[in-house]
Amino acid sequence: MPSITVALPALIALLFKCYLLFLSVTNKHVINKYLVAVISLLAVMNIIEFIYFVDFGHNKYFAFNEYLLRIYYVVAIFTLICIVKLTSSLTGIYLQFYSLVHIFGICLIPLITFTNYLIVGADLNENSIASATGTYYILFQIFVITQIMTSLLLLTLSIFNEKKDILIRAKSSVILVSLLPGLFTIFVVMFAMELQVRINLALILPVVSTIFVWGCLYAAVNHRVIDFSIFLPGTPSSNRKNDILFFLYAGNNKSDVWKCLLNLERLYIEDALTENKGKGQLSNAAKDLGITPGKLDYRLKNIHHINHE
Repeated sequence: MPSITVALPALIALLFKCYLLFLSVTNKHVINKYLVAVISLLAVMNIIEFIYFVDFGHNKYFAFNEYLLRIYYVVAIFTLICIVKLTSSLTGIYLQFYSLVHIFGICLIPLITFTNYLIVGADLNENSIASATGTYYILFQIFVITQIMTSLLLLTLSIFNEKKDILIRAKSSVILVSLLPGLFTIFVVMFAMELQVRINLALILPVVSTIFVWGCLYAAVNHRVIDFSIFLPGTPSSNRKNDILFFLYAGNNKSDVWKCLLNLERLYIEDALTENKGKGQLSNAAKDLGITPGKLDYRLKNIHHINHE
């Protein structure tokens, strides 16, 4: 297979991330600095992947490829740190211990850059990249696993937290779903490296990273997102789904159905009020809901007994 063909997925992923970066920077609703950082760093990783997969040579440029590999690992460390920061900012949950993990990752950078303790060299063969792991390569693996598990913990805590806003839980579920392909890939690659098994990463890495970035951007810039947590038993969203939507199809009497509809309406109203906090809350929320401010005010005070002041 021609090298440029193998490198094409990395190039397409790079262009797509540039487009997502443009959207994240120009979006008037939210500009999350960690989201911008994650997209930028993953774009840099795509550039390095593209250079590798174009196959700059096994001979003359081999040393250059080895330097690129070390840079790749350093960028991966900063990417993982920013991913945890991003999930923390979007969920509103801060855990003190992950700062120590970040410091641990920063301490690995000199070992990757200037020594052979973690990375010994690079090998390019059959359209796949393999690094010759050093004696203490397991330190990098521990860092990767810890960062990914920290992100999963933050998202899970958000999804199962009843005190969290409905929208926050929904956004957390979107990010969690978009993170799963990357999580699966990381564990498979690590396991394969331990067994000295080659995996063609020309397509896998660009695709899974793009899925994650798209999920994060979708969650960050939209006021209403798909709440995947309704499929997880025990989550507040799943309980509300069972309490409200299920009864619409369960053959209950009319009073139960109308009660469920009113509860569902209350959720939409609460969502609209939350998204329009500040000046003009009532009128902006009414506009989102497609009703007049007077009608919304009446339903708030006389039907749902919600204080929006």
